[in-house]
Amino acid sequence: MSHNTQLRNDALAAYLALLPSGATLTLYNGTPPASGDAALSGNSAVATHTMAGWGSPTGGVASASAIANVTIANAGPPTFGRITQGARTLQLTAGASGSGANIIYGAGSWVVGGTSQISSITVTWPAPVTA
Repeated sequence: MSHNTQLRNDALAAYLALLPSGATLTLYNGTPPASGDAALSGNSAVATHTMAGWGSPTGGVASASAIANVTIANAGPPTFGRITQGARTLQLTAGASGSGANIIYGAGSWVVGGTSQISSITVTWPAPVTA
């Protein structure tokens, strides 16, 4: 199977439309579950943000619109996040700048009452694999 970049961008845009502005981003600490379907196990919600939508995909990559800061509820740092809208869940890695994670958070200590700041969130639609 092979497809062009426009189809890749369109597929990613349709996918992310299922997690629109108003969807919930919850950052968690601890070991991430195996998938978005798997139950949490010993994870605490560090902070909960509200998504503000997504930019248009380019080259199969989309970035989240700016996300407002919130107060940290449980000690971190977060290791993963889940974006949810109804029964839909997208699980992404989280880390500091330079970590290669999908969710990049701002510098600072992750203490209760501190500020959770999201620098960026990116989602990539896989490139085609050709035989």
